[in-house]
Amino acid sequence: AQFEQASQLFRVYSLERVTRVHPRRARGGSTVVVRGANFVNTSLTRCRFGDLVEESSYVNATAVACTVPHGGEGNTTVGVASNGVDFVGDLSFSYAPSIVIEQVHP
Repeated sequence: AQFEQASQLFRVYSLERVTRVHPRRARGGSTVVVRGANFVNTSLTRCRFGDLVEESSYVNATAVACTVPHGGEGNTTVGVASNGVDFVGDLSFSYAPSIVIEQVHP
């Protein structure tokens, strides 16, 4: 029997955790910051508002900026995934009602 030597390089990261979201209430299209630990700088980072997943921006190892999705209402939770799949956190979040301008008077 012949054996081949193979090597594989992989990286292990500490488990992310989320501790708070600021502000805890915002309208769709607004930016909120999720604070925590062990966030990784990757283009796959996503925020989840309930069942709605949005792209986000890595700020640093303790902060991720998330865009609040349009169309949500009421109360939900927020989580973050640096790999876009494995979300951590269930922070309380509330959608602020959208403002509708019905008339403008001079």
